[in-house]
Amino acid sequence: MDCPTCGHDNRSQARFCEDCGGRLAAPTCTGCGTELRLGAKFCDECGAAIASAASGPPERTPREYTPPHLASRILKTKSAIEGERKQVTVLFADVRSSVQLSGELDPEEWHNILDRFFEVLTEGVHRFEGSVNQYTGDGIMALFGAPIAHEDHAQRACYAALYLQKALEAHTDALRVDHGLNFSVRMGLNSGEVVVGRIGDDLRMDYTAQGQTVGLAQRMESLAEGGKALLAGDTIDLVEGYFELRDLGETKVKGVEQPVRVAELQGVGHMRTRLDRSRTRGLSKFVGRSDEMERLEAALERSLTGDGQVVGLVAEAGAGKSRLCYEFAEHCRSRGLIVRAGTGVAHGRATPLEPILQFYREIFGVDPGDGDVAARQKIAGLIAQTTPAELDSLPLLFDFMRVPDPANPAPDLSPDERMQAIIDLLRRLTAARSRREPAVLVFEDLHWLDPQTDAAIAGIADTTAGTRTLFVVNFRPEYRADWMARSHYQQIPLRPLDPEAAGELLQEWLGPDPSLAGFAEMVRDQTGGNPFFMEEVVRAQIEAGVLEGARGAFRLEQPVASLAVPASVESLLAARIDRLGETTKRLLQTVAVVGDECDEALL
Repeated sequence: MDCPTCGHDNRSQARFCEDCGGRLAAPTCTGCGTELRLGAKFCDECGAAIASAASGPPERTPREYTPPHLASRILKTKSAIEGERKQVTVLFADVRSSVQLSGELDPEEWHNILDRFFEVLTEGVHRFEGSVNQYTGDGIMALFGAPIAHEDHAQRACYAALYLQKALEAHTDALRVDHGLNFSVRMGLNSGEVVVGRIGDDLRMDYTAQGQTVGLAQRMESLAEGGKALLAGDTIDLVEGYFELRDLGETKVKGVEQPVRVAELQGVGHMRTRLDRSRTRGLSKFVGRSDEMERLEAALERSLTGDGQVVGLVAEAGAGKSRLCYEFAEHCRSRGLIVRAGTGVAHGRATPLEPILQFYREIFGVDPGDGDVAARQKIAGLIAQTTPAELDSLPLLFDFMRVPDPANPAPDLSPDERMQAIIDLLRRLTAARSRREPAVLVFEDLHWLDPQTDAAIAGIADTTAGTRTLFVVNFRPEYRADWMARSHYQQIPLRPLDPEAAGELLQEWLGPDPSLAGFAEMVRDQTGGNPFFMEEVVRAQIEAGVLEGARGAFRLEQPVASLAVPASVESLLAARIDRLGETTKRLLQTVAVVGDECDEALL
């Protein structure tokens, strides 16, 4: 049996690879998903023949098919991430009924079809910074969140699944026309914990799955119909709201005590940020940010007099940057001011210019359901009203907004020339709009922007000076930009909530029940006053049945000696830690074992 991790040829009954120690996964029937005994030639459940190794994965090492920027990140820190526990989302994808399909074609022809199939799958996974862990003969197993940690691993996996479904459409249509093959791909996703094992210089990786993380993802794949992607309950919990899901109820899975919730992934949802999700649950009391609101109000007053300002809100993840922006934007709207908002997303580098495109779609009032003609009419109408001198730039603007006019195409420019022309145009539009009316522009999470969007943001920041525009942005401490040196820029740091504000927030969530004595202090101390961390820790206790009741009226059902770190917070912290240098990360890992307090000499 060939090891899926390193390719070593093991004896047929081996359970672990004798060369790398990796687990040799039991094969499953591609027809019905039943786990097969080693060496089986036919499935003992449905009678299907088992595919031979000849139609297996392409003979390439992970180093060959992994993009250079991902490979360098993995190899640079591999000694620091080996042996780590990671929160991940596992994605399995394979060809449904591949044994029957392969029998209809010449072996070489089938191999070429699978080769192209693997190329599409691999490109889609890497697009969202996932890693292809192994090829499975007629499909792949991919991980999002390992070896490089991502705080949004489940969302990235779902975006990848949707991208793959669309990318494979042309491939499957061509096979249906050219070969008469009903070629369809099914996918299964599940989230949980894995331990990162040895990573070779060729990027071959060994992972040990914890519990049902991998097995349940594979079970979701076997349950899925062709062209569909199914999610297990843990993934559903992480992405609900961010994606459109069709709830399929619960199913009993072998080896899992409780029935597993299953949902079909259908599309992108209406939520984009954690704040969107919090708003659907009901926002908590806004506390501890009066000083910051006063500084924003002062910047607004200066901007309204024609001294346009750029304000940067900087803080660690979960400190409340988005909530502050939301409250300030609502305050501005209550004064009758125009407010336009946009945001970067964690996977944004995979879709250049997408954040700024969505930002200007809002400015022009273009709705997702608008056709190209309707969108062009809205854009042209606003340009005619506000900046008629720019009517000649409409072909370029239409092209940028992805609604090109076939009768009047954009000028033929090189990519660099096109990018500069777009930035210059956006600057002129911002200045012209400001001469017509004051406005507040809000753009969040600059630390996730792709270089092209970042350049567009720099253009807006530079153009704000001398206008009636207030440009509010937020980002994490690692973000830097040249425009921050401009005289019309000011920065506001957000600190964790002080004990009084954190206590007020927890009191509003939990209520005054005597059983809660000491619990709020434990949450506050463990989370360091980070609002998002506090909310996730409390929610985890509710889901675990430790807290019973309703908002503002909870009671503690059992004593709490310690608080586990929720998976959402663990993923966020892991992603931050992975960006540290190897020496710093090793130090942090060591001190984490020592404890919260450490002698300075030892450090």
